[in-house]
Amino acid sequence: MNSKISERLKTIYDQLIPNSDVWDFCCDHGYLGAAAYKSKNFKNIYFVDQVPTIIEKLKNRFQKYVYDQSYQNEAVFICEDAKSLKLKNTLKITGNLCIAGVGGLTIIEILESLNKNNVLDADRVI
Repeated sequence: MNSKISERLKTIYDQLIPNSDVWDFCCDHGYLGAAAYKSKNFKNIYFVDQVPTIIEKLKNRFQKYVYDQSYQNEAVFICEDAKSLKLKNTLKITGNLCIAGVGGLTIIEILESLNKNNVLDADRVI
């Protein structure tokens, strides 16, 4: 995976709260989450996208180019529509929630749904 991120993603990355989880919604190529994982400045990294082939390719590229077995925090891949996200157990979206690459209306719908489903407990939404 490309270790350089675009200026747009770097601007988002620079807003992340260190030592917190990073939720990369609508992650597509996963560049933001991968950069956060590689930095080792964050807790767990969650990649969320509704397209199965995107998540599968991302997992494979991540294993090949990003994964570091000495790093104890997790990278979690979730293939679900962000608007109907159901998290297992008592897991909630904490730390940093990043939604990029989709339209403003979609972002509003995602946030409303997460709030309605009582899973949104992020410290920062970008």
